[in-house]
Amino acid sequence: MPEYNDPKYRGGEDYNRPHDNDESQYKDEMETQYAYGSYQADAKKVQQRQAEAQRLREEERELAKAQRLTLIRKSTQTIAYLVVALETLLGLRFILLITGANPENLFANFIYSLSEPLTLQ
Repeated sequence: MPEYNDPKYRGGEDYNRPHDNDESQYKDEMETQYAYGSYQADAKKVQQRQAEAQRLREEERELAKAQRLTLIRKSTQTIAYLVVALETLLGLRFILLITGANPENLFANFIYSLSEPLTLQ
């Protein structure tokens, strides 16, 4: 029959409390788990930063594309306004020539002098 004074049977201090060696192993395991969890958190942060950087690069590309399109539209619009102004000027000159407007008239003289560099005469 076992002795009840033996620490194994009385639930003594030797079996309720981990030994010093077990404590250091437990601490090592906890530190490893913490470090691994920290590593996972760091990896997640890195992934988030990479995703954010990718999103920013895409936005910068879209912004540059939009700026180029805006520049092209404004250039095209400016050229269209200039062509319309020249057509109007040449059309007025043609109408004044067909109707036989007096070149001494102030308006006719202004249109003739303004459109003269555009004619082939």
